[in-house]
Amino acid sequence: DRFDGLPGRGKPQGSSWTVLAGVVAEGAGHERLRVLALATGTRCVGVSTMSAGRGRIVHDCHAEVLCRRALQRHLLSEIGSRSPSDEGILEPVDSDGTVWRLRDGVRLHFYVSALPCGECALVPLTNASEGTLRRARA
Repeated sequence: DRFDGLPGRGKPQGSSWTVLAGVVAEGAGHERLRVLALATGTRCVGVSTMSAGRGRIVHDCHAEVLCRRALQRHLLSEIGSRSPSDEGILEPVDSDGTVWRLRDGVRLHFYVSALPCGECALVPLTNASEGTLRRARA
């Protein structure tokens, strides 16, 4: 439902495709999963676009990165309200509200519709039990 409610810009149209990433919360009195962050995207912007933006353009537009940014915005918004509500997933740890944590029973789930690329790609590793995770040589 949330995806269908997004505007057409950034969503695949017709036969095109994109990557979808999302974070949902489970638990804490909610019967259903609650969408906290949702994003689509597939790449980084080019150098010329980034230079022309003078620091005002999001460089990495991969769905996972945009979703993480959206989740951070959601969490900061919840903390900024400074009044824990039944709807929220966070609760203050201390009386002055400088430290927050997930409410008991809340679990976060991350979804991405495609395997990550670049440094996050799945690659064969050498023996992980050695305590190092180096890429195996081809």
